[in-house]
Amino acid sequence: MTAPDEIRNAMQVGDFVRAARRFEEHTRSVCAALRSGAADANAIKDTRTLLEWCRMAALAWRAHLAGRLRMIEAQAYVAHAYGEGPARRRS
Repeated sequence: MTAPDEIRNAMQVGDFVRAARRFEEHTRSVCAALRSGAADANAIKDTRTLLEWCRMAALAWRAHLAGRLRMIEAQAYVAHAYGEGPARRRS
């Protein structure tokens, strides 16, 4: 499996630490290949494309999790309103 594939797989399952670590390794590898002449400008373009994909995937995860949080908050509000939440103090 290629480094970009490993990075995408990690992003898809929400393992952002692994994705970031692998992305750093990948960029170091691309930089070394460029310095030695083993890679060309397409390597930079491909890395930039991968970075943009990762940014969009992270934003999608963030939106998904924000939606889940709003749902949990709404459920807690309703449960509290109907007395199904944590015990309320009576005055």
